[in-house]
Amino acid sequence: MLFRYSWCIRCFYLCGCSLLFSRFANHALPKRVVPHIHTDKNLTLKLCKRIVTVAKAKVKKLMANNSITQKTLDHLEDLEQHLKAQALWDEAMPEPSRLLSSQPFASDTLEFYQWIQFIMIPSLRQCVEQRKPLPNKIAVSPMAVEVWKGKLKEHRQIILALKAIDELLDGHHGRH
Repeated sequence: MLFRYSWCIRCFYLCGCSLLFSRFANHALPKRVVPHIHTDKNLTLKLCKRIVTVAKAKVKKLMANNSITQKTLDHLEDLEQHLKAQALWDEAMPEPSRLLSSQPFASDTLEFYQWIQFIMIPSLRQCVEQRKPLPNKIAVSPMAVEVWKGKLKEHRQIILALKAIDELLDGHHGRH
């Protein structure tokens, strides 16, 4: 369960509803109203509806966020599989100094596929695992098109996987 619920027995018998009050009920309502919640049947019904509305909105937001994070992980897995299928996956990690580049896509120290493998994929996975916000604006597929200009057919699946990640994360904060 996403939230811990407890039955409000007084409310259940007073207004005939079987609504649950969550642990964030006090945050959803003004503090001065909460102690008087059971004194008036109409007020109780209004407050119960308010609590349920707030709870549904929070659950919806969490579920939407979970779907973005799950889709992100799925797309990263697809990307990894396509890189391996094209033999663009290194078994050995590059020297740590090569990962510290200040250039976009570490273009001065890594091949583009290495940047994807050792910087992009781990960074996005770390955001998901540590529940940090995912980037709101990302555009890696245009760089892939530029890098693999003469080999677009050969790297089509990788470019499409990158485009899917771009589209998923592009402005996702505004959709919730």
